Amino acid sequence: MSALPVQSTAITPEEVESLTALRRPRWQAFVAAYCSGSTLAAAVHSAGYTCDSSKAYGFKLLRRPAVAEAVVKVRQALAERAAFTMDKAMEQLREDREFAITTENAAAAVRASELMAKMSGHLVERIDARVAVGFSVALFIPPREAAGG
Repeated sequence: MSALPVQSTAITPEEVESLTALRRPRWQAFVAAYCSGSTLAAAVHSAGYTCDSSKAYGFKLLRRPAVAEAVVKVRQALAERAAFTMDKAMEQLREDREFAITTENAAAAVRASELMAKMSGHLVERIDARVAVGFSVALFIPPREAAGG
């Protein structure tokens, strides 16, 4: 069974450059750090800026139209990268089933088929969740009679 592809939420300045129109390396580094989850101050420092108020300078950078547009584009790209849709899940299960059949692992193939059926709504698990409240059961077991009598 193949592992689910897990991609990092971090993005590099090189990826920022390829996704956006930013050409200044420091701006690219700032956008990469900021969109990867760094605080404004940390993103400013990681971009190589040295200033008294990093947070204020971060806000100043975000007010620049080119930087703001780059942040939007990079966040959209990260959201698309992180999306795990029903189609992707079904494709992953198809690949897992094919791998199980190739390696002659019948149990894994059946399990992948079962999960595909559940995801598509063809197989539904029903659970009996009846609860008896305020109900008691008393069992009467009669004593055994003595033999011979």
